[in-house]
Parts: sequence; structure tokens; C-alpha cells
Amino acid sequence: MNFHNLKCVLEIWKCGSINKAAKNLFTSQSSLSHSIRALETELGFSLFARSNKGIELTQEGECFVQSAQIILSEYKKIQKIPTQFNHHENLSVSCTYSALFMQTFIQFLNQNPAQGCRDIFKETGLIQVLQDVVEQRYRMAIFYCFESREPFHRLTANRYNMDLIPLRLHIPLEVIMSTSHPLAKLDSISYLHLQNQHIVTYENFDAADWLDVLGLNDEENITYIFDRGGLFDTIKTGQYISVIVKSSISINKGAGVIALPLEFDQYIGVYLMKSQSYQISIREKKFIHDLKEHMKRSLK
Repeated sequence: MNFHNLKCVLEIWKCGSINKAAKNLFTSQSSLSHSIRALETELGFSLFARSNKGIELTQEGECFVQSAQIILSEYKKIQKIPTQFNHHENLSVSCTYSALFMQTFIQFLNQNPAQGCRDIFKETGLIQVLQDVVEQRYRMAIFYCFESREPFHRLTANRYNMDLIPLRLHIPLEVIMSTSHPLAKLDSISYLHLQNQHIVTYENFDAADWLDVLGLNDEENITYIFDRGGLFDTIKTGQYISVIVKSSISINKGAGVIALPLEFDQYIGVYLMKSQSYQISIREKKFIHDLKEHMKRSLK
């Protein structure tokens, strides 16, 4: 038994549903169910029982939850100790796929080399980004999502004692495609143009954060890719298009790929998430400032 097990049990108890709890914990329902069964085997008693109302605690489970809440409360106090006294000079950032974010990081390194420390910058999908900062593998998460999804992610931030800070709002979307694609002849892409197209998108995003907002639910027409390079190479084949955040992919002249504005009534925001107890260092503030300035120039 470990602290993660305790968190899983409490989340299921709060949600009253393994499915909802799995989404909040950024894991699959099957993986969470397996973890609970293994914990119950270790404990020697059942924690949950199914009823007409859904999933409920057993009598033993109620006692377990009471103790788990106390243990995790004290554990959170212990976790805050190093962030109150240590001063971090290195960057520790997990971010969503973005050429703009990566370019800012590289430029920052060239102009502000780290002395005696190692900067860490990870590019991945939104699910993993949030998990990285919640589980304290990285100190800061920088991500983009639809502004309509901000309330949901703010609830997540509050649940895990995190700050959610907007860095840039009202960013438009683009559609990228090969110059040989039939839609490349247009000046802009409407929402209706997306229907029945072969779409390529990033794998590590919850459908509610991306495809559902865009209304792209036809799984037969959607291909999932894990990184920017793979997505770009797939686009170049001429058979796929992708909806992206403006300037999140670098497109050089002669690459055979074009980006067209998407006519859509929702916009993207860029946000920073960090622990409420963590005080951002001077060097980290400089990086955030540079990122804001880079977005200001690139997203006009």
C-alpha cells in the first residue's frame, strides 16, 4: 500500500464512480479497478460494494477512508517543507506540444545558461502534462486548451492545491495540410470543411479537451500520433489534415505544408499550473516573461 493507493480510494469515494475517478486521476478505468482489487487483496477486506445508487463504501471502507484522509493531510504538509526552503535555479517544465514553447525554451537557454544545474523541459500531451505537475515530477506545467475547458481544469487545480494562471488568451486555431490537399486552394477553413475529412491529432489528449469541442467524433476518420514530428510527416502525405493551435508547429517554405485559419467560435488559452506552496524563482519568472513576449509577437 502506498500514498497513490490512498488517493485512488478517496477519489472513487468522492466521485461515487470508478469511471469519473479514473478521469480525474489521469488513468484508465481498467487500471484503477485493478489497483483497487490488488489493494483489497492486500488488506484482506473489500472497500467498495455496488448498489442501485452506484458504488458505495463498505463498513470497512468507511473506516479506511477516515484514516486515509488523516494520513494524506499530514503527507501534504510534509511535501510542502522543501518548497518552503529550497530555491530552485533550474527550469522544470512539462508542456503540451508546441514549436513556440520549445523555441522559447531554446532561446532562453542560449541567453540565460544555467550555472551548476540542469534544466528540464518535456513536451507531451495534456493528460501527461497535468499528471506530471500533480504528481510533482515537474514543478510547472504549461499547456494550451480551449478556454471553455478552463473551469474544468481550474477545479482540478483546486482539488490538488494548484494555482492555474492564464498566460495568453483568445488564440485562434489553424488547419494544416499538404499543399496538394484539395482544401489547400481555399483562403480559410470553415467548421463544415472538417467534416468527413481524415484527421490526424495528438494521442495524449482527453476527447473532452479537444475532439469533442471541435465536434470531431468519427473515430474511423481519426488517426492518433504521439509527437509533433510524426504529425507533420503524416500531414505531408497529402491524405490528412490537422487542427492545431496557431504557431504550435513550425512550417518552413518549401516543406509542402500549408496552414490556413479555421473559422471557429471558440479560442485557445495558454495556462501555467504549479503547486500553491511553490514560490517561482527569479529565473523561472524570466522564462515565463520571455514566453509571454514570444506569444505576443507570434500570435498577432
